[in-house]
Parts: sequence; C-alpha cells; structure tokens
Amino acid sequence: MNSQSLSPSSSSSDLHHDCWFCDHFSAQPSASLPVMLEGHSQDIRDLLGNRLAIKYQRTSVSVPRCPRCKSVHERGRRYGEVGIGIGFLLGLVGGIGRIFYGDLSLWKALGLFLLFTILDMLILYGLGAFVGWILPRPKGVLGRRHGVTHPAVGEMKIQGWVVSNNQDPEQ
Repeated sequence: MNSQSLSPSSSSSDLHHDCWFCDHFSAQPSASLPVMLEGHSQDIRDLLGNRLAIKYQRTSVSVPRCPRCKSVHERGRRYGEVGIGIGFLLGLVGGIGRIFYGDLSLWKALGLFLLFTILDMLILYGLGAFVGWILPRPKGVLGRRHGVTHPAVGEMKIQGWVVSNNQDPEQ
C-alpha cells in the first residue's frame, strides 16, 4: 500500500505523511497507533546458574494514522462504553424499583441492585463492543491489525523483535 518506509529511529520530520490504514488522509501524531514489540530477552539466573526468569525488553513503533481511521478503530470500545452507561441506568432504575416498590428488605434490595447493575453493565458492554466490531468499516479503511505490516514494524522484526500479544485496545 505505502511505498515509503519508516524506520524506528526516524525523526518526526521523516515521518510518512499518509495514513497507513487508508493512504488517503494525512496522518496526525496524536492519532498514531503504537504497535507493542517484545524482544532481546535476558535470562536471570541464580548463583548456581539455574534460570529464575526471563526478562523481556519492550518497545513500541508508532504507525501513522489519521483521525478518521483512529475513530473507526475505537468504535467498538466507544459502543461498549455506551453499553456500560445504559446498563448502569437499567440497573439503577430496577434497583430503585425493588427498594421502593418491592417487598424485600433494604439490604436484599441493595444486593440485587448491585448484582443486576453489574450484570447489565457487563452484558451491554459486550453487546456494544460486538456491535462496534461487526459494523462495516468505511470503504478503504483497513483494520487495526494492518498496523503490524508497517515497514517500521517489519524492520524491528528483522532485528529479532516480535509483535506483543498485549496490544493496548484503547489505541
């Protein structure tokens, strides 16, 4: 897609100015996607030479992205957050109804209120995130996972780094 490469050591003046995910709009530093990498492990050993742990170095590569693509990539999280808010309100209304109009004691009603509020929030967060995930992306916008194909990430892979499984979902 993009013909220019970006090395991890490039200065900000050398940055590719097109978004890596749509190649249409200008990338903004505030919208870049950090791809987390791990590598260059070091064994931690005791005095007898037994391996106690493996220590990994971590770094990230910023993949250029425009605000539009960032918004599309964050859609599932935003829908999930709306689901949390709706779940809280449903739990609140149901809890208040149980407290004032139910025949339960105050503590039982509060317990049910907390239980159902938390359940509503979790269920509706999952539903909102799922809806955000299945909604089609605008034509020409590639998914977040396309960030690992950026040349700067490829250059780091050649140096022995691997893409981390612990990517920040909020980016």
